[in-house]
Amino acid sequence: MALTRTRRAVVRAASVVLVGVLGAWLSMRNLSAFDVQPSMGAIAYRAVTSAALFMPTLLLAVSAYRATDTVRAGDRLGLFAAWFLVAFILSSLLGI
Repeated sequence: MALTRTRRAVVRAASVVLVGVLGAWLSMRNLSAFDVQPSMGAIAYRAVTSAALFMPTLLLAVSAYRATDTVRAGDRLGLFAAWFLVAFILSSLLGI
C-alpha cells in the first residue's frame, strides 16, 4: 500500500513539475520575443502555437495525475514525457 502511494506521489510530482517547466519555457520565449515589437500576426501565431503545444501537455498531465492505478499512471506519464519532449523540440523548430 505504501509503495502505491509513493508511485502516485511520484507521478503527481512529475506531472506538476513538467507542466510548470513547459509553461515557464513557453512564457519566457514568448515574452522575450516582444522586445522587438512584432506584428499582430506574429503575436497571434505565437499565442496559437504555444497553446497548441501546451494544452495537450496539460491534458496528459491531468490524465496521469488522475489515473486510478499505478500501471495506467505510469503509461500516461511516459506518454506525457514523450509529448513534453516533442513540445520542446517543436517550440524551437517553429520559432516560438
